[in-house]
Amino acid sequence: MNRLKCLQCSNMILPVTAEHTGGLCMPCAKPKPGPKRDPNDPVERFKQVRDAAILMINQLEHDDGSIDDSDIVQTYFNLEQRMQSNCDSVAQGLMVVMASICAARRHLTNKLFPSAIEPVYALGFERFEDFSAYLVNLAHLSSPYLGPPTPSGREYLIELSASEVLIREAVATVWHSMRRDPPESDEYVPAILKLSQSEQGAAGQPATTPRVGA
Repeated sequence: MNRLKCLQCSNMILPVTAEHTGGLCMPCAKPKPGPKRDPNDPVERFKQVRDAAILMINQLEHDDGSIDDSDIVQTYFNLEQRMQSNCDSVAQGLMVVMASICAARRHLTNKLFPSAIEPVYALGFERFEDFSAYLVNLAHLSSPYLGPPTPSGREYLIELSASEVLIREAVATVWHSMRRDPPESDEYVPAILKLSQSEQGAAGQPATTPRVGA
């Protein structure tokens, strides 16, 4: 029987072997061991928590109550702490994971939403319309960072985009965590936290923009 040369080492191999391995002898066709991964490497740790978060949100899409809230919250914040990318990518990733979680466990929204909206706020958004449009666009983005939300997560992003109350509360939580202590009289206040003219009138306040610390 005629033999063929291995494409890598030139050893003679049977035609049936070449057909099976794509022209390689068995030793050359054997997968080579890759470099040993350090489980404490930041990139490897991020991959671990990312994979754990993605697995969790896929399980929550058919939530049977078997995952404890505490485990969900811990997995989310493990991911948040190890996100390493630009601000928009972090915003996309956290918001997608948060929406996919809270679509199944809505009572966790107040705990997770401020964390997810913080990088969006850091991008320079300050009006309700800006935050709302960001959430709508993210819901329809084909390939957001960390992948798209679950179907119910996508619906929840749309729902959140229409809730000025939830968005304002989340931004307020973020803003208060960043304030100087004590606050300065000329402290910057994002537009979404400033009372509208009608709201000020309803509260019995003068129809002017409130001054923080006044």
